[in-house]
Amino acid sequence: MTKTGETGRATDPFEAWREVYETNERAWSAALEQAMGSPEAGESSGKLLETLLTAQKSVRDNMRTYLETINVPTREDIARLGELVIGLEEKIDQLADRLDAIDEAIRARPEGPTGPAGPAGPTGPAGRVGPAGAAGRAKPAKGNR
Repeated sequence: MTKTGETGRATDPFEAWREVYETNERAWSAALEQAMGSPEAGESSGKLLETLLTAQKSVRDNMRTYLETINVPTREDIARLGELVIGLEEKIDQLADRLDAIDEAIRARPEGPTGPAGPAGPTGPAGRVGPAGAAGRAKPAKGNR
């Protein structure tokens, strides 16, 4: 039985594959570490990145021009529109807060005496403070001035 177990391990294809993989990995790792450690590799990587960034900018500019030509909004247009919507929402919230404060102030104010024209507050039904309002004197007739 031990002999069969030893024979099975020697003919295991996965064990052979693992050994080949590990040997290959060590060889490639050593070669790549040596190649990537050189200054030439850094310079060529930098040049490659610069070239890719230039190509990306060119594609982006061409796409923007194309989209503007066919009258389709670009990403920047949609972002700007989103900013405008957010600004409008903030202004609406501010107006709603101010209107709520005004409404609370009006409700908290006591009503004046009820006269023939209805409730008269500090400004009266004519909308003015003083003699022209319901709380003040009556207006003299035009001919009596």
